Amino acid sequence: MTGPGRSIEDRLSDALSAEGDRAVPSPSSLDTIRGRVGAVRRRRRAALVAGTTLAVVAVAVAVPLLVGSAERVTTDSPPASSPTSAPPGPGTTAPPATTVPGAASVDDFRDTILWPSPDDQGFTEPEAAALSFLTDVVGVSSPPLSSFRAERPDLGAYDLYDRAEDGSVRT
Repeated sequence: MTGPGRSIEDRLSDALSAEGDRAVPSPSSLDTIRGRVGAVRRRRRAALVAGTTLAVVAVAVAVPLLVGSAERVTTDSPPASSPTSAPPGPGTTAPPATTVPGAASVDDFRDTILWPSPDDQGFTEPEAAALSFLTDVVGVSSPPLSSFRAERPDLGAYDLYDRAEDGSVRT
């Protein structure tokens, strides 16, 4: 149907098809398209590299400003004008620092510390620490534990056993 009864979509489709049939691509059209796509990719890659470099530089500048200076380091005693003792010899180490720059005082967090209490002296035996945690925090009275299993020099584990109704330990 070619009269006024045709829809606008049909007439536009026919017009576009007729125009497309008359178009003749040049032999270098594909090369032109590939060149434009390559240029866009190169610009994106350059923008990504520039953005990453800018982010790294921003972090490198911001971290020292936020952390502060080394002059804020505190010690237990004021620095002496000259050393009172010889520096440690080879094979020995200096005593550890007791104050960490920027670290908060225990009093700042006293009401948020769950276990162990900041007033306690700490634990020297792993069993005492495990029993204290289970009774004070978890609320288990007289918890039955397995023997200590050392997993690393600084880490170990206990198994917590269940009790039967008669009070005997169930493994």
